[in-house]
Amino acid sequence: MISEGILRISAATNPTKVGYLVEARIAIRVDLSKIGKILQQLTAMPRISFLAVTTGKYNILISVTFRSAEELFNFLTVDLSGVSGIFRADASLILETRKRRYDILQPRQPETKETPNLPFRIINSPPSASSTGIDNLDHDIIVELQRDARQPDATIARTLGFNEGTVRRRINRLVEKEVIVITPIIQPGKVGYSIAADIGIQVDLTMLDYVLDRLTTMPRVHFVASTAGEFDILIWATLSSPWDLYDFIKKDLSLVPGVKRSETWVNIEVKKMEWGILEPRSRTAQLATAT
Repeated sequence: MISEGILRISAATNPTKVGYLVEARIAIRVDLSKIGKILQQLTAMPRISFLAVTTGKYNILISVTFRSAEELFNFLTVDLSGVSGIFRADASLILETRKRRYDILQPRQPETKETPNLPFRIINSPPSASSTGIDNLDHDIIVELQRDARQPDATIARTLGFNEGTVRRRINRLVEKEVIVITPIIQPGKVGYSIAADIGIQVDLTMLDYVLDRLTTMPRVHFVASTAGEFDILIWATLSSPWDLYDFIKKDLSLVPGVKRSETWVNIEVKKMEWGILEPRSRTAQLATAT
């Protein structure tokens, strides 16, 4: 499956625990005659972790993470504005992440109404970058695991020039503290889920917590976050067909008390899906110097 591009094993990184406290989804409208060039430029940007061509009033959706609001501002005003052919970019700032899961495939059993065990529930008071407890060795280990989490501890130790036991203890600590989750990153379309969609939801704000809790229990919903922007909640879901998406919107989503309106962007083609946050330290040092 790995050789066929169905999945890869990687370390999915909890952004706030490695100092990246600002996360946003950005919807982009472009000149379609230039979309190929635009996609190439966006895919090459290291802070973009997810990029998809979509249907709807926007043509492209991206996810970005930064250490500060200033870095996000610089990205919008310098990086994105420097891409020829972009007409408009609307950013939704992630306020609270209620669910972030990577298990596209799930055990074949009846759905449960109980709240699942959620790795990475990120509450509104995230730790500061100085309190994360991540040092240079942790950083380099995470970068290696993001690249390929199947490689043995001994290989990582040789690459980094450290003792294998030290590397193994560090990896165990990072997992225990939920800084990373070692997980298969699956391409939904290659395992029978041909529809992947981002859905923006407007709700009665007096019922925001209730709606968020209901959405986290839905097995086909892998990402749930409250946001600042046009929508109050953003979710990412995978479905098996257009009819499955229709049923989800009409029979599941629309029946949740408090939901007022939703807008769906179907991912036509996912160009980039990276759950890693950290970059090699040489690149990080360059960014720190530049800012």
